[in-house]
Amino acid sequence: MLVASALERLGGSLPSSRRQVAEGLGVGFHEDSTIGNHVGMYDYLGPTIIINPSQWKDTVEFTFYHEITHHLLEVDGSLISYLQDHVQDSDSHDRTIERACNVGAAEFLIPHHSVRTLAEQSNWDAELIRCVHGSFGASWIASLLQIASIAPHECIAVVCGIAEGSRSSNEAIRGELNRPGASPVVLQSLSSNSMKYWLARGAQLPADHPLFSSWTEGIDIDEHGYIPYRSGKRQPCRCVGLRRSGIVLGLLHAGLPVPPGQDRLFP
Repeated sequence: MLVASALERLGGSLPSSRRQVAEGLGVGFHEDSTIGNHVGMYDYLGPTIIINPSQWKDTVEFTFYHEITHHLLEVDGSLISYLQDHVQDSDSHDRTIERACNVGAAEFLIPHHSVRTLAEQSNWDAELIRCVHGSFGASWIASLLQIASIAPHECIAVVCGIAEGSRSSNEAIRGELNRPGASPVVLQSLSSNSMKYWLARGAQLPADHPLFSSWTEGIDIDEHGYIPYRSGKRQPCRCVGLRRSGIVLGLLHAGLPVPPGQDRLFP
């Protein structure tokens, strides 16, 4: 609802520039290449969204709408008030907010109903990620996370790469670095609504994981693997992945997707 209301305020579609989007939604916007390896942030005091334009454009686009959603949640206040009243654990509070911002960013860039139509005719593989990206011209990250948001089965979408803020993160994102000693971590993730668990940001991607091979070798993968929880638990799953510009985009299917052409029990 927040995204739909925001789009109405913007005239029904996204303006051509980020500044126009920000101004139309009542938040300041500032580009700053001196904020180091950070892609962007939301300054609650402004309120102002600060974006680093020197980062990879795909990450910048998604991060901008992630921060826009932060602003919308702050202005609306209902979710934040509910969490403050009912959730005592700060980690759970922050995780819920971050998930909402990821879902909001993906919805701004790609309507979920359109992605569902494509997914229902797919095998939920790397070609689906390419198809969503190609059909809408949105960021790879938004394409991946929106797939997880509409998945009717247990699934986690995960973006892995060099940790933001590390010396090598910029080079890796631009595809200029593939050091043997570099170790990718979870940069973004989103669990489907039916998925009970999640992958923590910053969790290490083990060297024996199929997505690690996709990241190091630049290949598509679709094979049996596991969900690498930070606790050390390994939940068996089908691993789908492809690499783009120094990050690997993965779909970890813990449940069975609905086969193409088969009706679902629930819409």
